[in-house]
Amino acid sequence: PVASCTQTVAEGRVVRTQLTSPVAKKAQQGVMELLLVNHPLDCPMCDKGGECPLQNQAMSTGRTDSRFHEHKREYEKPINISSQVLLDRERCVLCQRCTRFSEEIAGDKFIDLMDRSSGEQINVYRDDVYG
Repeated sequence: PVASCTQTVAEGRVVRTQLTSPVAKKAQQGVMELLLVNHPLDCPMCDKGGECPLQNQAMSTGRTDSRFHEHKREYEKPINISSQVLLDRERCVLCQRCTRFSEEIAGDKFIDLMDRSSGEQINVYRDDVYG
């Protein structure tokens, strides 16, 4: 299986989703489980509880818990990105929407992925914080 977002539209292409393919459903559940490995599973306590795209996706895949109960990553909370925006890296699933926004929309790559492997995180690119 491949992610549909990595493929271009083509005449006659058949797309199977979690609703039509057991293989696609299993792959989607596996990806969701990996997204939740380091994510706190305290949705009722979270500010976004009930209004969270990740929580909605987890519910739709039937994967609202994790087999992995080891210690989750911990980071300094929160990082002031600006006077209006705070970054909580413990809740970040590294989707990179914020990094794409800073580069493509704001035109200033002030936030980016830092480090590698299990230490990868979103962080402010420069020392100066936007006010």
